[in-house]
Amino acid sequence: QLVGRLAGALTGDDPEGLPDRCVLEVARHLLDRGDPATEVLERVIDGNDSGARGEARAMLARTCRRAGDHTAAARVWREHLQDQPADLLARVELAKLLEHRLADLEGALALVAEARTLVELRHEVDPTLSEELDHRYRRLDRRIGSRR
Repeated sequence: QLVGRLAGALTGDDPEGLPDRCVLEVARHLLDRGDPATEVLERVIDGNDSGARGEARAMLARTCRRAGDHTAAARVWREHLQDQPADLLARVELAKLLEHRLADLEGALALVAEARTLVELRHEVDPTLSEELDHRYRRLDRRIGSRR
């Protein structure tokens, strides 16, 4: 019975009843094979495991971005930030999309400013991340200023 359920899950036919982490690995396997995994990822996103939800949204956003659907990728990152507002990676990835693909420099700048604030509030400051955020902030600020 277990082999049948796992085989069904690995083909994307039946991930129901498996823990969210297992379903996430099924989605990862499907994506690695080049198969669509949107429905499987959405099942994880609807689940109770907040960590798995975050990973599933990141995978789904990257899948949308690779497919050229930048609006959908941005929507997924925004939904993720509503669920997990302290996620720095999501803020940075959404800021990149807004700046480079969706021409929303002000929105990107706001996200980077929020990420800088979150980094300052955390006691475990990664100097590389701080430098990256400062660089991105200054660049966005210059770009916005040059448009005025």
